Amino acid sequence: MRFAIIPLLLFYLICNRPLPAQAQKDVYNFRHLGASSGLSDGVVRAIGQDKYGYIWVGTLSGLNRFDGYSVRSFYNDPKDSFSLPPSPVRSLLCDQQGQLWVGCSRRLVRYDYATSRFLPVAGSKDFGVYKMLQHRSGIIYLSTSQGLQAFDPVTQKRSLLANPKDSTLKALAQLRDIFLDNDLLYAATNEGIVVYNVVSKKAYKRVLSFPGVEVINSLVKDRYNNIWFMFNNNAILGRTDTAFRFFTTYPDFEMSEHGFAEGRVFLLYVDHKKELWLSTHFNGLARFDYKREQFIQYHNDPLRQTSLIANQLTQLFEDRKGYIWIGTEGNGVDYFHPDKNFIRMFPLPEKIVQEFPSLWGRNCVIDKDQNYWLSFANGLMKMSPDRTRFTLFRNMQGSPPQLHYNSVRSLYLDADDDLWIGTADGMNRYHLKTGQMDFFDEKDSLPKGFFWQITQDSRKNMWFAEAFNIYYKMANDPQIHSIGHHPFLSRLNNLGCRIIFEDHKKRLWFGMNGFGLVMFDPSNNQVKEWKRTEESDTTLTNNLISSIAEDQNGVLWLATFTGLTSFNPATNIFHRYTQENGLPSLKLSGLLVDRRNRLWIGSTKGLLVLDSSRKNFKTFDQQDGLPTMEFSDMDAYKLADGSFIYPTMKGFIQFNPEDYNEDVRQVEVYLSSARVSGKKLLPGNAEELTNLELSYDQNSFSVQLTAFNYSNPEQTWYAYQLEGFDKDWIYTKDRQVNYTNVPGGEYTFRYKATSDPNNWNVPQKVLAISIGTIFYKTAWFWVLFVASLGLLLFVLYKNRMLQQRRIFTLQTKAQALEKEKAMVMYESLKQQLNPHFLFNSLTSLGSLIKVDQKLASQFLDGMSKTYRYILKSRDAELVRLEEEVEFVQHYIRLQQTRFETGFEVKFNIREEDLDKKI
Repeated sequence: MRFAIIPLLLFYLICNRPLPAQAQKDVYNFRHLGASSGLSDGVVRAIGQDKYGYIWVGTLSGLNRFDGYSVRSFYNDPKDSFSLPPSPVRSLLCDQQGQLWVGCSRRLVRYDYATSRFLPVAGSKDFGVYKMLQHRSGIIYLSTSQGLQAFDPVTQKRSLLANPKDSTLKALAQLRDIFLDNDLLYAATNEGIVVYNVVSKKAYKRVLSFPGVEVINSLVKDRYNNIWFMFNNNAILGRTDTAFRFFTTYPDFEMSEHGFAEGRVFLLYVDHKKELWLSTHFNGLARFDYKREQFIQYHNDPLRQTSLIANQLTQLFEDRKGYIWIGTEGNGVDYFHPDKNFIRMFPLPEKIVQEFPSLWGRNCVIDKDQNYWLSFANGLMKMSPDRTRFTLFRNMQGSPPQLHYNSVRSLYLDADDDLWIGTADGMNRYHLKTGQMDFFDEKDSLPKGFFWQITQDSRKNMWFAEAFNIYYKMANDPQIHSIGHHPFLSRLNNLGCRIIFEDHKKRLWFGMNGFGLVMFDPSNNQVKEWKRTEESDTTLTNNLISSIAEDQNGVLWLATFTGLTSFNPATNIFHRYTQENGLPSLKLSGLLVDRRNRLWIGSTKGLLVLDSSRKNFKTFDQQDGLPTMEFSDMDAYKLADGSFIYPTMKGFIQFNPEDYNEDVRQVEVYLSSARVSGKKLLPGNAEELTNLELSYDQNSFSVQLTAFNYSNPEQTWYAYQLEGFDKDWIYTKDRQVNYTNVPGGEYTFRYKATSDPNNWNVPQKVLAISIGTIFYKTAWFWVLFVASLGLLLFVLYKNRMLQQRRIFTLQTKAQALEKEKAMVMYESLKQQLNPHFLFNSLTSLGSLIKVDQKLASQFLDGMSKTYRYILKSRDAELVRLEEEVEFVQHYIRLQQTRFETGFEVKFNIREEDLDKKI
């Protein structure tokens, strides 16, 4: 091997001015809310929070309400006297009764939740309200353009506290700022600080004995009873005690000698811990460190997405959950939680960033002096424990080589305190004690190659995973060998390897580069192999394994580029996790197990954690402080204190998994809207809705759930169930709930939210929903219908029976009539067959037979026609006159045969009457 001596220190990056912020500080993850997110504009003048949890942001052009997901904006409408006043919002206050007061440059109004209207306070026109503070008595103290005022929110009566007859109270007319501490109200005025007791109504004035301190611009009081104030047109920051005995100024926040306002403070603010925060005009955010008696400053870093969006800040506000909201002068709002900075980036100085064309992180180790060694795609960096000093190892054109290749893939610090450096074109070894760098090549049996990983097992044997082979060095052998010389692993010769891992039983596991999984047990020299094939896909998800970890149950976890696999060596059972199991990304790397047996995973869609039940994945994204969603495909590093360091495509992150303990009780959920056919049901708030009555044609409806999880709303889980319609609870990240074609009836809609899908032991809320039923589906309709049908059937039955009785009566009468008719006919027949007529006729016929047979024949013919007609016409009620006349003529001829000339009949009938009936 050959050696090269390089300087221990190539360069140190030291800031030009030793500001207090140079010391290691908390790196906050700032989230951004700007005009692109829905704000009316980016110039912020006021921030507040209402009784539900919505954040309200007043800007130059409107008032905005933010729920963590979206923004609703309110503007002035000249046609609506109850819209937002036309002047900018300057202050916001949610009082003890939950009423939201909006102070504008020219009016004080109250927001009405039920109607979404702004109700003006009588007599408040044409004066500005710049700050509002409420005393425990309920009285609200207003800092206005007319001076200090006391306002009763119940009666809405105001009183001006500035008294021109009192020299002390007179100063309250020229008010600049107020701060309320129990019963004492501190006022910054043009004549110094006025302390006003709101209970005793007494006041006294302090003019500090310091040049130019007469005009006080703003002030607050911290937990140590320090009064911080700005004076000289906000150009100088000062501090004094409540007795005004000492006085200190802070030059870091003085206006520069050229009159510029880089360090000029815009606002002083104390949080619920009474910690002091400053917003500055051009120098970002500052927090006072009481232990060091110095300010820690936070600025915009264009290379870090989660840094401040800008350095020109205006407003500061702390919500009920401890989030601090920061208004900017043109860039909207930033917000963060000082105690919830789970993921932190490694700070990289601008010079390092300029030197490295790529921040693609690869690997990390920490030496015994607690120096960090970080490898990148184009070099190696050493970082001091306080992260303020840096040394680069990187090949530069025209200079002797410091590494085989700038692309450093792997690092390992062995038991001899030597740093092994695997590059994409060879292996280096750096002796930390001497600063000597070794270059290995073919004559060292460690040829140039692509070295994915370096490790040392518990027997102090060194192993090298290379893209096309495996190399090893036994503890007592200085010679490095190819795996082809190994007595039991020679079958792996010329097969690429990415990861080598030793489990708790001291077995070695080789994650091959496309050739599956291999296990070697040195205790019995046993070798086993597992490989996914087309015939058998029940083992690995992929034969390329990028990372291996072992959990507390002895289960091995294998990261691949197509999913996650668990393998239990005791049972020889594989279990695969893909997108069907909730895995957000398939390309995985960097497996580590924490002390709670949770599995942490680097992916291309954020940092993942699989809970100890192995059922749920949680994703951390850029909202949680990640510089990018994509992690490097290298292994992660575990520190002695349990912290993890992960390489990403934009540098490194560090976190302690023990700090992740989501408090699910902090997620408050409300109904934020209710709609039918896309139309909003209520003009104002749905948050207090407990009953919802819908008509039968409104049985397709939707409700929206909102949980105030400002840390990362996209990771909020919702559960809901419509009892009587849904068979079970529905769990989802979608807060929009839709129901269609719900039958009419009474239902109970239950809902809840959590930020931890493993813990649903959270309070639930209910909404009673009543849906009308169309008339033909209602019970009363069917009762009425059945009753009506029964009545109808009864009426029909009664009518039927009546008809039957009538028919029976008619039938009886008909029978009687028929009988009577028969009798009449019989009598008529008897009359018609008069025996006297028949006897006389037969007598006449007998005489004629003896005298004139021809005439007797005619008489007999007439007699037969007569009786034939009688029999033929007996059932007819009407006959033609002509037929009746013919019958009569036959009868007359019979009579004339008997009586001859003694019987004469004359007919006088008109011919046209013969067709008529008689």
